[in-house]
Amino acid sequence: MKLLVVGGSGLIGSHMMRVAIRQGHSAAGTYRNYSTAGLRRFDCADEKAFTILLEDTKPDAVVNAAGWSWVDGCEDDPERARAENAHQPARMAELCRVRGIRFAYFSSSYVIDGRSGSYAELDSPAPINMYGRSKLEGERLILQANSQALILRVIVCMAWSCSGRILPTKF
Repeated sequence: MKLLVVGGSGLIGSHMMRVAIRQGHSAAGTYRNYSTAGLRRFDCADEKAFTILLEDTKPDAVVNAAGWSWVDGCEDDPERARAENAHQPARMAELCRVRGIRFAYFSSSYVIDGRSGSYAELDSPAPINMYGRSKLEGERLILQANSQALILRVIVCMAWSCSGRILPTKF
């Protein structure tokens, strides 16, 4: 399988790249801020660049591991949060649907309020902050644009960041 990992230099994306290659798949990836050997610079807001990326890499599936996960930043700039966590991924999902390319999106357990303990897939989301609301909006817009998209709600994990710091991420 040929994968395109959007956000391949990030915490989740870099792990996806390594696992895909270790499993014998072909994987191409992108970065926005932290240049990594073998990855292409890409801004998710650039629809034309995404179309070119799809044409160049010809993936069977796109894994979107990009997004804005800084919870406090999302509170301060809700427009950016919605753009990066909802609108841009939904447009990518639509472009993949039109081309018959599978699409996966990393969402977050932050779409749940956490008050009731264990949750099941069909439990109603209740985000308590802008980050969670933007990820939930992303889930909904993506499924409207591409009903076959895979939405992965992951919980906080720790990993090395490209900057050399240990940071929490949603995985």
